[in-house]
Amino acid sequence: MKKILILISCIFCCTSIQAQQTLYELWLAARTDVEGKQFHCCVKNRKGKYKIEINKWRTDESQELHNGDYKIIIEALVDKGFRYNLQNDTLLFVFKHAVPDLKNIFDISAYSRESYLKYEYDGYNKELFTSKYTEASIREKYAESLVYTGDIEAMIEETLRRGIIFDTPYSRAYRIIIHDGQIQFPTTLWIYDGD
Repeated sequence: MKKILILISCIFCCTSIQAQQTLYELWLAARTDVEGKQFHCCVKNRKGKYKIEINKWRTDESQELHNGDYKIIIEALVDKGFRYNLQNDTLLFVFKHAVPDLKNIFDISAYSRESYLKYEYDGYNKELFTSKYTEASIREKYAESLVYTGDIEAMIEETLRRGIIFDTPYSRAYRIIIHDGQIQFPTTLWIYDGD
């Protein structure tokens, strides 16, 4: 009886990715149980001290992650060489918007153990093009690496030390962990809003 209960709980807590045909199908399956973490960084006082507010929520199906543009982006990333391990990997997709609309040009970073890709997406023409690397990109890549590893404390410290760490006011990071061929729930959607 105990073994049956353990088996049933594993079925409910994990989804096999063996049946997933594409990275976008994995994306859709992973968005069925999402824990959201919203970072809001603002200047606290005249001395320039920063304050971070973190709001958390959990949802059964994130509408934030369901948009036709994401399908185009994910498929284009695969075409550009994004690879991941179906058995054990951590995937991170970072979207940095100047406005909260996908119909715009914005930066995209995609991480796995095997790949790191950085592109810009033109929401009007529905295409990816090579992103320019800047000094801010180096700082942002460090912040993204903290999100990739799930180190929320280090992310808070970095934000308090540097203030706003992303150049764009609307940044989203979607993190999916795969362990033993199973999506680990909840997946995580990090939202970073700076003033």
